[in-house]
Amino acid sequence: MEKTYVKECEENGKNKEKVLRIIETTEKVSRIVDIIVFSSLALMLIGLVALIIVYAMKWENIPAVRYDMQPLQDDTYLIVYEVSSNVPANNYTVGKVCINNQVLTVKGSVNITYISKGTPYCEYKESNCVNGDRISVYLYPDNVLYQSGQSLGR
Repeated sequence: MEKTYVKECEENGKNKEKVLRIIETTEKVSRIVDIIVFSSLALMLIGLVALIIVYAMKWENIPAVRYDMQPLQDDTYLIVYEVSSNVPANNYTVGKVCINNQVLTVKGSVNITYISKGTPYCEYKESNCVNGDRISVYLYPDNVLYQSGQSLGR
């Protein structure tokens, strides 16, 4: 393209050096624009990675909250069962507890610790991940009701 444009300029009586300088300047500007675009994309990518890291750190640092538990029925403070499915593979534990006179269904991880005295309580840690909540329950051995596993179909 450069040679064709230079020929046309010579035929029309324009200065060849001036045309070459304009072409050279245009190429430099084009390279600068390419560098700016590449730098902008790189900065956006770095910002996105930083945002994901901050979100992950915030997500993992959610504190567990301690609650005193009320019985769900008679002397049962916890109902726990496993849920599994074939497609998609989605296995997790479900625990039901009553805190602040409201039934809470926790889907994720249920840790049970048996105590010999004191009031049953739990430490609940909510997660932003689906079926990723965690609850640690501290109660007497006869206060847990284990139900048979549930299966999710398609």
